Amino acid sequence: AWSLVSGPGPIWLINPTTIKFSAPGVHVLRLSATNTHGESSRTLSVSVTGTAMTPIEIWRQNSFGNHVDSGNGLDTADTDGDGSTNLLEYATAMNPATGDQVPMSAEKVGSVLEYTYTKNKAATDVTFTVEWSDDFTTWSTAGISSAVLSDNSNTQQIKATMPAGANGRRFVRLRVTRSL
Repeated sequence: AWSLVSGPGPIWLINPTTIKFSAPGVHVLRLSATNTHGESSRTLSVSVTGTAMTPIEIWRQNSFGNHVDSGNGLDTADTDGDGSTNLLEYATAMNPATGDQVPMSAEKVGSVLEYTYTKNKAATDVTFTVEWSDDFTTWSTAGISSAVLSDNSNTQQIKATMPAGANGRRFVRLRVTRSL
């Protein structure tokens, strides 16, 4: 069995003879074997060159077994059929294999609308934009302020505050775009 001892990023054991590396650099691997005579292991230092995977490629590899933007891992696919695209599931730390709800909510508090959402801290290759509209035609970011409500090792809870709207209704959305 192969295992990673150290290196600049995760690895994936595709099969007994193929390893996929997430980043260039020196990776130290251990090969361990056990039989009726005992256990033995050896380490091997591998120098990997090339281009590192982006955070979304690492997420796709972990989620779908392939790092490319195609098939089940397509940004616009909804693999689990829950109404959320893979890109939104990645950005908000959802599970693309489970029909979970988008971690966001909106509440009117006096004359403001508070919109709270979860941000995947590993998703450094996407842009989060909260927008509002009164007619579903024109979207705006005017008057929106944001604050971090909580922060842990994997996610942040973000609260965006905006005017509630003159006619008593306002629509809000989280637009997630991938930086190319």
